[in-house]
Amino acid sequence: MNRFVPFLERKWTNGFKQRTAAQTHSNGRSTPLELPAVLTSSVKASNQESSAIQQSPKSEQDLTIQEPLFVALVKFRAPETVKDTTLDGVAKTLSQLKKLGLVSIVVIDCEGDGQDEITRRQTTTAQARRMATAIDNYDAPGARVIDPPITIAKQGGYPSSHFTSQDLFIGNPTELMTALQDDLIPIIPSLGYTVDTCIRKPVNVNDVILALTRQLSGLQFVQIPDDESPITKILRAAEVYRLIVLDPLGGIPAKNRATGRHLFLNLEHEFQEVQADLEAPRDALSLLPPTSSAVITTPQEAAKERRPEENVIDLALIGSLTTLAKRGMPLTIYPNPKITPWRPPQPGQRSLNLTDPCVDLPRLVNLIEDSFGRKLDIEDYLKRINGNLAGIIIAGEYEGGAILTWEAPPGTTDPAKRVPYLDKFAVLRKSQGAGGVADIVFNAMVRDCFPDGVCWRSRKDNPVNKWYFERSRGTLKLKGMNWTMFWTTPKLTLDDQKFHDYEAVCRSIEPSWADKKHIVD
Repeated sequence: MNRFVPFLERKWTNGFKQRTAAQTHSNGRSTPLELPAVLTSSVKASNQESSAIQQSPKSEQDLTIQEPLFVALVKFRAPETVKDTTLDGVAKTLSQLKKLGLVSIVVIDCEGDGQDEITRRQTTTAQARRMATAIDNYDAPGARVIDPPITIAKQGGYPSSHFTSQDLFIGNPTELMTALQDDLIPIIPSLGYTVDTCIRKPVNVNDVILALTRQLSGLQFVQIPDDESPITKILRAAEVYRLIVLDPLGGIPAKNRATGRHLFLNLEHEFQEVQADLEAPRDALSLLPPTSSAVITTPQEAAKERRPEENVIDLALIGSLTTLAKRGMPLTIYPNPKITPWRPPQPGQRSLNLTDPCVDLPRLVNLIEDSFGRKLDIEDYLKRINGNLAGIIIAGEYEGGAILTWEAPPGTTDPAKRVPYLDKFAVLRKSQGAGGVADIVFNAMVRDCFPDGVCWRSRKDNPVNKWYFERSRGTLKLKGMNWTMFWTTPKLTLDDQKFHDYEAVCRSIEPSWADKKHIVD
């Protein structure tokens, strides 16, 4: 929200200035109309600014950007199978996102299997109007069905790649950009016009999403004839902040997740697992900055009402059938579990230490102290985990990380009885919330390092517990203490000895903070 608030403040301020200027002009004064800060005319001379009032619609050359316009590209698959009540809920969610500063561009993708081309065109157009009508019920200005701006080029006429493909491109962006400038939600049927005959034909919706991504991000290379010499012009129109896929099937399936879905995907590290299902979002994300992400969910999840405190851009579309995917960041794990599986240390065996050359201890300490907001007693902490360290996980350039240990239940000396424990879980404050860093670290922990389970504890009143509840397989509030215990061990029951060992460890760990206040870990 910190990224969106300055934009919204400018938007509201400029909206007020625009209305005031328009009123002044209508009273016969010569004060020029201020265009919205999101999209402004590229007219340079001051005497041309006043004529901008009559310039509608604007040409492509005029639709340049000076302030960030945050856009979500929405692929809505099979809307014809969605009930009116669900579609109404989706429309409300998209309207709420717009109020928060995230404007959606919705691409309609009807199934059309076994239908002739004319019927497919009619169905797609009808569903686009249905979506626009639903949005109009919640917001003003609402939505506008855009005559498809897609141009279908002659096959093989241009070099083809995800970055420069000309087989499908935005040949006429004017109506689309005018709708965004007017604060409308554009609805685009997945149709295109052939470049040579202007015949309207159904097109692949994934190619439409890529074409829109290139156009909005300034990566579409448009050939403009000039004295028989083509000139390449690049226009950046918006920041594509979010890709949203509304699909009846929901998020990406995962056999090793309690929800049956990947809750978060770090494509930098996990793409091979889900390659067949994520090619389209991956291609689009490869064109966008690392802050962009993709949400894959069902229309029903997108239509759900949320509590007021949850009504923010990420949570508005997150549910048990949802996958959030980001291009992500590199992940470093010491020791590498693919080479050296993490096992309890044996007598005489040297284990990893935080003072080893592979670990940047000052940066690791800074990460922990920044995340927790308090100083670590470094000497005491190193002493406590000496010989117990299982490994560490580092996301990016120490933007997030986890320190994991092998802990012996009180009164136990047998190395085989040690249990895996999440000792420190930290994310830089600047990376908390929207970056997905925490999920990148957590996924690596449960998938690569401790697939058979790990336990940890958190204060009972810790606001992050909701996040832990969604990712753990079980939880227990420890009686007589301000701790809640979590675990990811499959099929763990209250009668298992491992459960009792987990509880004993979580009750006995002493924190190592410099202020000696043993209430936070």
